[in-house]
Amino acid sequence: MRDDVLTELAAGLPLAEVCEEYEVTSQQLFGWRVYAPEWGDALDAALMAGRNPNLKHGTKGAYRHGKCRCPECRAAKGAAPVWWRQRRRAA
Repeated sequence: MRDDVLTELAAGLPLAEVCEEYEVTSQQLFGWRVYAPEWGDALDAALMAGRNPNLKHGTKGAYRHGKCRCPECRAAKGAAPVWWRQRRRAA
């Protein structure tokens, strides 16, 4: 099943659709990397290969509106905005 998931993600199918098809959650897919780091590397490679070239990757917009889950977009999703970091330093 994992190879099929990777193949479909690399072909450009959205993560949500692939998860629904195989009856797994995205949390399960990303959680497998804890037990099998090579799975995490393969998952990231598949997401990079199948990502939408029309999106500006590495942005919160690509993650939220474009529904991209490549490593760059996941990293941008977790980053605090500049104004928040500045406010936290001032306090």
